Amino acid sequence: MNGEEAFERGEEFYERGEYSKAIECFENALNDENYDTPGDAWNNMGIAYWNLEKYEKAIDHYKKAISSDPAHSKTYHNLRALKKISEMKYKMPALLRYGLMVAIIFVIISAYWLFDGDKLSGTEFGALIVFFMSLLVVMILLPESKYFKVGPSGIEFSMDTIRQANKIQTDRA
Repeated sequence: MNGEEAFERGEEFYERGEYSKAIECFENALNDENYDTPGDAWNNMGIAYWNLEKYEKAIDHYKKAISSDPAHSKTYHNLRALKKISEMKYKMPALLRYGLMVAIIFVIISAYWLFDGDKLSGTEFGALIVFFMSLLVVMILLPESKYFKVGPSGIEFSMDTIRQANKIQTDRA
């Protein structure tokens, strides 16, 4: 089987969701010294590894695609998309999360006692409650999230990185 045939077979395996077999075929295409579009094979292997949730291997293969074909724009798109997803992962340790939740609840109760004892005005009490309730909501939602980014354009939040990653259009050759 020549490189073009191996590449086409890899495409067929990819379409059926058989990513490991697709990777083997793309590798076979690269082993053919007459195969003239290695950037496509490296890019498609990167996408297959992405679908297998092997993100580091996907990044490595995208970099190889760029090395073999610096003008391969689809690879640049895929690499940026994958890096964007992987940079947004964050997980807070459970002990810290629960400790902060207890502390926030304690502060809310203390604020109520201060309000009840005429140490805080109604406006101050309301502002404190809104602020600490917001913190409490963030403390509950943030650890469950797989995707969270705050930037100048606003806040992006998703419960599942894999679903988010699959929503981003990957460009195959």
